[in-house]
Amino acid sequence: MRILLLILSMLLAPLQYALSIEVPYGKTAPDFTLQNIEGADVSLKDFKDEVIAIIYWEVDHDYSYRALEDYRDIFRIYKRRGVQFIGIAADTGNQNKVSEAVTHLNIRFPVLLDSSRSVLGSYGIRVYPTTLLIDRKGKLVYAIPGHPVLYISMLDGYLQYILGDIPKEEIKAITSPQKTEADESELMAGRNYNLALKFSEAGLVNRAMKTAETAVRYKPDMIKARNLLGFFYLQTGKPDKAIQEFRKTLDTDPESFDAKAGIGMACLSQGEVDYAIQELTQAVKLDKKSSAVYYELGKAYELKGDKEKALGMYKKSLTIADDEMFLSQVDPRCRQNR
Repeated sequence: MRILLLILSMLLAPLQYALSIEVPYGKTAPDFTLQNIEGADVSLKDFKDEVIAIIYWEVDHDYSYRALEDYRDIFRIYKRRGVQFIGIAADTGNQNKVSEAVTHLNIRFPVLLDSSRSVLGSYGIRVYPTTLLIDRKGKLVYAIPGHPVLYISMLDGYLQYILGDIPKEEIKAITSPQKTEADESELMAGRNYNLALKFSEAGLVNRAMKTAETAVRYKPDMIKARNLLGFFYLQTGKPDKAIQEFRKTLDTDPESFDAKAGIGMACLSQGEVDYAIQELTQAVKLDKKSSAVYYELGKAYELKGDKEKALGMYKKSLTIADDEMFLSQVDPRCRQNR
Protein backbone atom coordinates (compact mmCIF):
# COMPACT_ATOMS: atom_id res chain seq x y z
CA MET A 1 0.00 0.00 0.00
CA ARG A 2 2.80 2.43 0.89
CA ILE A 3 4.54 1.85 -2.46
CA LEU A 4 1.24 2.29 -4.31
CA LEU A 5 0.61 5.61 -2.53
CA LEU A 6 4.16 6.74 -3.34
CA ILE A 7 3.71 5.93 -7.04
CA LEU A 8 0.33 7.68 -7.15
CA SER A 9 1.77 10.77 -5.46
CA MET A 10 4.59 10.94 -7.99
CA LEU A 11 2.21 10.46 -10.92
CA LEU A 12 -0.01 13.26 -9.63
CA ALA A 13 2.89 15.55 -8.68
CA PRO A 14 3.22 17.32 -12.07
CA LEU A 15 -0.52 18.01 -12.07
CA GLN A 16 -0.42 19.33 -8.52
CA TYR A 17 2.46 21.65 -9.34
CA ALA A 18 0.78 22.89 -12.51
CA LEU A 19 -2.37 23.75 -10.55
CA SER A 20 -0.56 25.45 -7.67
CA ILE A 21 -0.35 28.77 -9.55
CA GLU A 22 -2.10 30.31 -12.55
CA VAL A 23 0.95 31.68 -14.39
CA PRO A 24 2.07 29.04 -16.94
CA TYR A 25 5.68 27.90 -16.99
CA GLY A 26 7.69 29.76 -19.60
CA LYS A 27 5.64 32.96 -19.33
CA THR A 28 7.03 36.24 -18.07
CA ALA A 29 6.67 36.50 -14.31
CA PRO A 30 4.28 39.36 -13.40
CA ASP A 31 6.09 42.38 -12.00
CA PHE A 32 5.23 43.71 -8.57
CA THR A 33 6.26 46.46 -6.17
CA LEU A 34 5.92 45.79 -2.45
CA GLN A 35 7.30 47.30 0.71
CA ASN A 36 9.89 45.39 2.71
CA ILE A 37 9.66 45.16 6.49
CA GLU A 38 11.72 48.37 6.77
CA GLY A 39 9.17 50.26 4.65
CA ALA A 40 11.21 50.61 1.43
CA ASP A 41 9.73 49.78 -1.99
CA VAL A 42 11.16 46.72 -3.77
CA SER A 43 10.18 45.67 -7.30
CA LEU A 44 10.75 42.43 -9.16
CA LYS A 45 12.21 44.44 -12.05
CA ASP A 46 14.98 45.60 -9.69
CA PHE A 47 16.54 42.16 -10.20
CA LYS A 48 16.51 42.12 -14.00
CA ASP A 49 18.82 39.53 -15.63
CA GLU A 50 19.18 37.61 -12.34
CA VAL A 51 17.97 34.17 -11.34
CA ILE A 52 15.28 34.80 -8.73
CA ALA A 53 13.77 32.56 -6.06
CA ILE A 54 10.62 33.68 -4.27
CA ILE A 55 8.90 32.00 -1.34
CA TYR A 56 5.35 33.15 -0.66
CA TRP A 57 4.47 32.30 2.92
CA GLU A 58 2.11 33.02 5.78
CA VAL A 59 2.91 33.62 9.43
CA ASP A 60 1.39 31.26 12.02
CA HIS A 61 1.60 28.47 9.45
CA ASP A 62 3.71 25.39 10.29
CA TYR A 63 4.51 24.36 6.72
CA SER A 64 5.56 27.93 5.89
CA TYR A 65 8.02 27.95 8.79
CA ARG A 66 9.50 24.59 7.82
CA ALA A 67 9.87 25.67 4.21
CA LEU A 68 11.39 29.00 5.27
CA GLU A 69 14.07 27.21 7.28
CA ASP A 70 15.03 25.05 4.30
CA TYR A 71 14.78 28.00 1.89
CA ARG A 72 17.06 30.03 4.20
CA ASP A 73 19.71 27.30 4.19
CA ILE A 74 19.60 26.94 0.39
CA PHE A 75 19.95 30.75 0.20
CA ARG A 76 23.21 30.50 2.17
CA ILE A 77 24.57 28.14 -0.47
CA TYR A 78 23.43 29.99 -3.59
CA LYS A 79 23.80 33.63 -2.57
CA ARG A 80 27.42 33.45 -3.70
CA ARG A 81 26.21 32.19 -7.10
CA GLY A 82 24.30 35.40 -7.74
CA VAL A 83 20.80 34.01 -7.14
CA GLN A 84 18.44 36.62 -5.68
CA PHE A 85 16.25 35.20 -2.91
CA ILE A 86 13.06 36.98 -1.84
CA GLY A 87 10.46 36.19 0.79
CA ILE A 88 6.92 37.51 0.47
CA ALA A 89 4.65 37.37 3.50
CA ALA A 90 0.92 37.20 2.90
CA ASP A 91 -1.11 39.96 4.51
CA THR A 92 -1.69 39.19 8.18
CA GLY A 93 -2.57 42.63 9.49
CA ASN A 94 0.32 42.21 11.92
CA GLN A 95 3.73 43.24 10.58
CA ASN A 96 5.29 42.62 13.98
CA LYS A 97 4.68 38.89 13.60
CA VAL A 98 6.48 38.92 10.25
CA SER A 99 9.43 40.81 11.76
CA GLU A 100 9.56 38.37 14.69
CA ALA A 101 9.66 35.40 12.31
CA VAL A 102 12.45 37.02 10.28
CA THR A 103 14.48 37.61 13.44
CA HIS A 104 13.79 34.17 14.90
CA LEU A 105 14.82 32.38 11.69
CA ASN A 106 17.79 34.72 11.14
CA ILE A 107 16.66 35.52 7.61
CA ARG A 108 19.11 37.65 5.61
CA PHE A 109 17.27 37.99 2.29
CA PRO A 110 14.64 40.68 1.56
CA VAL A 111 11.20 39.98 3.05
CA LEU A 112 8.32 41.87 1.47
CA LEU A 113 4.73 42.39 2.60
CA ASP A 114 1.85 41.56 0.27
CA SER A 115 -0.53 43.84 2.14
CA SER A 116 -3.10 44.06 -0.67
CA ARG A 117 -2.55 40.42 -1.77
CA SER A 118 -1.64 41.70 -5.22
CA VAL A 119 1.05 39.03 -5.76
CA LEU A 120 -1.31 36.33 -4.50
CA GLY A 121 -3.78 37.41 -7.19
CA SER A 122 -1.42 38.12 -10.10
CA TYR A 123 0.34 34.75 -9.74
CA GLY A 124 -2.81 32.88 -8.77
CA ILE A 125 -1.12 31.29 -5.75
CA ARG A 126 -3.33 28.65 -4.15
CA VAL A 127 -1.04 27.00 -1.59
CA TYR A 128 0.92 28.26 1.43
CA PRO A 129 3.85 28.25 1.08
CA THR A 130 4.64 28.37 -2.64
CA THR A 131 8.18 28.69 -3.96
CA LEU A 132 8.68 30.27 -7.39
CA LEU A 133 11.78 30.18 -9.59
CA ILE A 134 12.40 32.75 -12.33
CA ASP A 135 15.23 32.54 -14.87
CA ARG A 136 17.47 35.34 -16.12
CA LYS A 137 15.01 36.12 -18.93
CA GLY A 138 12.30 36.84 -16.39
CA LYS A 139 10.37 33.66 -17.20
CA LEU A 140 8.68 31.59 -14.52
CA VAL A 141 10.24 28.14 -14.84
CA TYR A 142 9.28 26.20 -11.70
CA ALA A 143 6.94 26.31 -8.73
CA ILE A 144 6.99 24.16 -5.59
CA PRO A 145 3.71 24.17 -3.69
CA GLY A 146 3.76 23.51 0.04
CA HIS A 147 6.68 21.85 1.77
CA PRO A 148 7.06 18.35 0.26
CA VAL A 149 9.47 15.78 1.67
CA LEU A 150 11.85 16.41 -1.23
CA TYR A 151 11.66 20.21 -0.92
CA ILE A 152 15.39 20.79 -0.39
CA SER A 153 16.42 18.37 -3.14
CA MET A 154 13.89 19.88 -5.56
CA LEU A 155 14.87 23.48 -4.85
CA ASP A 156 18.57 22.66 -5.08
CA GLY A 157 18.07 20.66 -8.27
CA TYR A 158 15.96 23.32 -9.98
CA LEU A 159 18.52 26.00 -9.16
CA GLN A 160 21.34 23.83 -10.48
CA TYR A 161 19.43 23.34 -13.72
CA ILE A 162 18.62 27.05 -14.14
CA LEU A 163 22.27 27.91 -13.52
CA GLY A 164 23.35 25.32 -16.11
CA ASP A 165 25.05 22.95 -13.68
CA ILE A 166 23.00 19.83 -14.52
CA PRO A 167 20.85 18.61 -17.44
CA LYS A 168 17.06 18.62 -17.27
CA GLU A 169 16.96 14.81 -17.19
CA GLU A 170 18.45 14.86 -13.71
CA ILE A 171 15.59 17.05 -12.51
CA LYS A 172 13.05 14.62 -13.94
CA ALA A 173 14.75 11.75 -12.13
CA ILE A 174 13.85 13.23 -8.76
CA THR A 175 10.15 12.38 -9.06
CA SER A 176 10.18 9.76 -11.83
CA PRO A 177 7.86 6.82 -10.93
CA GLN A 178 9.80 4.52 -13.27
CA LYS A 179 12.80 4.27 -10.96
CA THR A 180 13.40 1.02 -9.08
CA GLU A 181 13.82 1.14 -5.32
CA ALA A 182 17.58 0.67 -5.76
CA ASP A 183 17.75 3.54 -8.27
CA GLU A 184 15.78 5.75 -5.88
CA SER A 185 18.14 4.97 -3.01
CA GLU A 186 21.22 5.65 -5.13
CA LEU A 187 19.84 8.93 -6.44
CA MET A 188 18.66 10.27 -3.10
CA ALA A 189 21.83 9.20 -1.30
CA GLY A 190 23.92 10.99 -3.90
CA ARG A 191 21.82 14.14 -3.79
CA ASN A 192 21.91 14.29 0.00
CA TYR A 193 25.66 13.66 0.04
CA ASN A 194 26.24 16.56 -2.35
CA LEU A 195 23.89 18.76 -0.35
CA ALA A 196 25.76 17.90 2.84
CA LEU A 197 28.98 19.10 1.21
CA LYS A 198 27.31 22.34 0.15
CA PHE A 199 25.88 22.96 3.61
CA SER A 200 29.31 22.30 5.10
CA GLU A 201 30.95 24.79 2.73
CA ALA A 202 28.33 27.34 3.77
CA GLY A 203 29.22 26.77 7.43
CA LEU A 204 25.93 24.99 8.25
CA VAL A 205 27.52 22.04 10.03
CA ASN A 206 24.43 20.78 11.87
CA ARG A 207 22.34 20.93 8.70
CA ALA A 208 25.17 19.20 6.82
CA MET A 209 25.31 16.47 9.47
CA LYS A 210 21.57 15.80 9.28
CA THR A 211 21.74 15.69 5.49
CA ALA A 212 24.64 13.22 5.60
CA GLU A 213 22.58 11.08 8.00
CA THR A 214 19.81 11.06 5.41
CA ALA A 215 22.27 9.99 2.70
CA VAL A 216 23.42 7.06 4.85
CA ARG A 217 19.82 6.04 5.56
CA TYR A 218 19.13 5.89 1.84
CA LYS A 219 22.30 3.91 1.09
CA PRO A 220 24.10 2.44 4.11
CA ASP A 221 26.94 1.12 1.92
CA MET A 222 27.84 4.54 0.48
CA ILE A 223 31.29 4.79 2.02
CA LYS A 224 31.94 8.43 1.21
CA ALA A 225 28.66 9.47 2.86
CA ARG A 226 29.37 7.42 5.99
CA ASN A 227 32.89 8.82 6.28
CA LEU A 228 31.57 12.34 5.79
CA LEU A 229 29.04 11.73 8.55
CA GLY A 230 31.81 10.44 10.80
CA PHE A 231 33.81 13.64 10.33
CA PHE A 232 30.73 15.77 11.03
CA TYR A 233 30.22 13.85 14.28
CA LEU A 234 33.88 14.44 15.09
CA GLN A 235 33.56 18.16 14.29
CA THR A 236 30.52 18.53 16.56
CA GLY A 237 32.10 16.82 19.56
CA LYS A 238 30.65 13.32 19.15
CA PRO A 239 33.77 11.10 18.89
CA ASP A 240 31.96 7.90 19.94
CA LYS A 241 29.39 8.27 17.16
CA ALA A 242 32.19 9.16 14.74
CA ILE A 243 34.08 5.97 15.59
CA GLN A 244 30.92 3.91 15.05
CA GLU A 245 30.52 5.31 11.53
CA PHE A 246 34.18 4.85 10.64
CA ARG A 247 34.13 1.23 11.89
CA LYS A 248 31.09 0.52 9.71
CA THR A 249 33.11 1.84 6.78
CA LEU A 250 35.99 -0.48 7.63
CA ASP A 251 33.58 -3.44 7.65
CA THR A 252 32.99 -2.67 3.97
CA ASP A 253 36.43 -1.32 3.04
CA PRO A 254 39.21 -2.37 5.45
CA GLU A 255 41.67 -0.13 3.57
CA SER A 256 39.71 3.11 3.88
CA PHE A 257 42.20 5.92 4.57
CA ASP A 258 39.47 8.32 5.72
CA ALA A 259 38.03 5.80 8.19
CA LYS A 260 41.40 4.96 9.75
CA ALA A 261 42.38 8.62 9.95
CA GLY A 262 38.99 9.47 11.42
CA ILE A 263 39.26 6.81 14.12
CA GLY A 264 42.74 8.06 14.98
CA MET A 265 41.53 11.65 15.30
CA ALA A 266 38.52 10.59 17.38
CA CYS A 267 40.68 8.52 19.74
CA LEU A 268 43.09 11.41 20.11
CA SER A 269 40.22 13.71 21.09
CA GLN A 270 39.32 11.18 23.80
CA GLY A 271 42.85 11.03 25.14
CA GLU A 272 43.56 7.50 23.86
CA VAL A 273 46.98 8.54 22.60
CA ASP A 274 48.58 5.12 21.94
CA TYR A 275 45.58 3.84 20.01
CA ALA A 276 45.38 7.12 18.10
CA ILE A 277 49.04 6.77 17.05
CA GLN A 278 48.37 3.20 15.91
CA GLU A 279 45.40 4.19 13.73
CA LEU A 280 46.99 7.35 12.33
CA THR A 281 50.17 5.45 11.47
CA GLN A 282 48.10 2.93 9.52
CA ALA A 283 46.41 5.82 7.75
CA VAL A 284 49.66 7.45 6.57
CA LYS A 285 50.75 4.09 5.16
CA LEU A 286 47.70 4.32 2.89
CA ASP A 287 48.31 7.97 1.96
CA LYS A 288 51.71 9.48 2.64
CA LYS A 289 50.61 12.86 1.26
CA SER A 290 48.13 13.86 3.96
CA SER A 291 49.38 16.90 5.86
CA ALA A 292 46.40 16.70 8.26
CA VAL A 293 47.20 13.18 9.43
CA TYR A 294 50.88 13.96 9.98
CA TYR A 295 49.78 16.98 11.99
CA GLU A 296 47.50 14.80 14.14
CA LEU A 297 50.38 12.37 14.64
CA GLY A 298 52.54 15.28 15.75
CA LYS A 299 49.91 16.21 18.34
CA ALA A 300 49.72 12.60 19.53
CA TYR A 301 53.47 12.24 19.98
CA GLU A 302 53.61 15.61 21.71
CA LEU A 303 50.96 14.44 24.20
CA LYS A 304 52.94 11.24 24.68
CA GLY A 305 56.02 13.29 25.53
CA ASP A 306 58.06 12.23 22.49
CA LYS A 307 59.08 15.69 21.30
CA GLU A 308 61.52 14.42 18.67
CA LYS A 309 58.89 12.35 16.86
CA ALA A 310 56.35 15.12 17.29
CA LEU A 311 58.70 17.61 15.62
CA GLY A 312 59.34 15.16 12.78
CA MET A 313 55.61 14.75 12.12
CA TYR A 314 54.98 18.49 12.24
CA LYS A 315 57.79 19.06 9.72
CA LYS A 316 56.30 16.47 7.34
CA SER A 317 52.91 18.10 7.69
CA LEU A 318 54.32 21.54 6.87
CA THR A 319 56.33 20.22 3.91
CA ILE A 320 53.27 18.56 2.37
CA ALA A 321 51.12 21.62 3.03
CA ASP A 322 53.70 23.87 1.36
CA ASP A 323 53.85 21.52 -1.66
CA GLU A 324 50.07 21.55 -1.96
CA MET A 325 49.98 25.36 -1.80
CA PHE A 326 52.73 25.66 -4.42
CA LEU A 327 51.05 23.21 -6.80
CA SER A 328 47.67 24.90 -6.46
CA GLN A 329 49.25 28.28 -7.24
CA VAL A 330 51.06 26.93 -10.32
CA ASP A 331 48.04 24.98 -11.63
CA PRO A 332 45.04 23.88 -9.55
CA ARG A 333 44.81 20.71 -11.63
CA CYS A 334 48.19 19.51 -10.34
CA ARG A 335 46.69 18.65 -6.96
CA GLN A 336 43.95 16.63 -8.62
CA ASN A 337 46.37 14.67 -10.78
CA ARG A 338 48.76 13.64 -8.03
